[in-house]
Amino acid sequence: MQNKKILFISTNIYPIVGGDTIYTAGLIYRLSQKNNLRVLTLGRNKNFVNHPIYKNVEIISFSKLTGLFYKIIKLLFNNSLLQEYSFGIKNFLKNEKLNIYDYIILDHLRCYSISKNIFKIDRTKTKIIYVAHNVESINQAEKLQALSKKKFLSKLSNNVHSIEQKMINSCDSIWTLNKDDLRIITKSHHINNKVIKPYFPWKRIKFNNKKNCVTKEILILGSLNWYPNIKGVLHFVNDIFPLILNKNNSIVLNIVGQNPSSEIMDLANDRINIYSNVESVDPYILRSDLLIIPNRSGTGSKIKVLESIMKGLPLVMYKENITGYENLNLSSPFVVEDIKQFSESIILLLNNPRFGIDFIKKNLKLINNNSKI
Repeated sequence: MQNKKILFISTNIYPIVGGDTIYTAGLIYRLSQKNNLRVLTLGRNKNFVNHPIYKNVEIISFSKLTGLFYKIIKLLFNNSLLQEYSFGIKNFLKNEKLNIYDYIILDHLRCYSISKNIFKIDRTKTKIIYVAHNVESINQAEKLQALSKKKFLSKLSNNVHSIEQKMINSCDSIWTLNKDDLRIITKSHHINNKVIKPYFPWKRIKFNNKKNCVTKEILILGSLNWYPNIKGVLHFVNDIFPLILNKNNSIVLNIVGQNPSSEIMDLANDRINIYSNVESVDPYILRSDLLIIPNRSGTGSKIKVLESIMKGLPLVMYKENITGYENLNLSSPFVVEDIKQFSESIILLLNNPRFGIDFIKKNLKLINNNSKI
């Protein structure tokens, strides 16, 4: 896609932490290279203006309500806590001549309610694209099935499937992070659908050129209030980490991420450190030997796979997490199928750092293929 005039609507583009925001920022970065891009977003943090990722982008930001009143507004106008709401963006879209754009891109299901008026425009020239970060209805169903307060939460968010279907049915094209999600949500009327693989122009920061460079620290990254991440962390700490400590009790687990839930905070002990809402994950990547991805649920693609490889940190993950990265060289001992393999792979890689060095070298050559749209 090039030489197009694009209106890009996203509720969250800064700070660039967590999978959703990283994917969005990488998408904006790629689109801005050869197109005229205007971004509408929420928040008054002006730091994004000076961020190099957005140097070729016109960004218009709108105030975002917060607190209990904000939650009440979201429920009244959207019947869902998943949706974001902004009177400012809605008024802007009402007065803007939307047919001057070749494409209007709606980034994430969260922006459906603020964008509903867009669906009324003439589609002869202007096409609407929905960027689905996940299949949200599947994620929501998994979450509610596992929660004890399922009935109460269902009343607040049981229309996720309905909202998702309205978004899908109202758009001309669908972009997803992987082919499995695209297959699930594509409808017969959609045209020019695409898999846009995760990409962000990270620089490599970790260079392990020595055979014996083990710190005996392993790392888990992610948004720590997102259900698949919570479930994965609890599984690793309860079922896998004890097996590792039985073989080497000097290993330390660092868990780093935004907004950790109470279940995550309660895990801290002399072998497990919790670091919440850090400004940068780079110091923790530099001091770690391996990234651990213990998720087995959740749709979409795991952005942390991309970040770990590009920054130079080897990883161990369940095979479910290779979705969207079929072009990379991902296999055992870096990809595992069960608890036993997970613990054994970590011990093996800590004892043989050369395996991780070779893994990064091979995949850095392949990963640049993700940079194209």
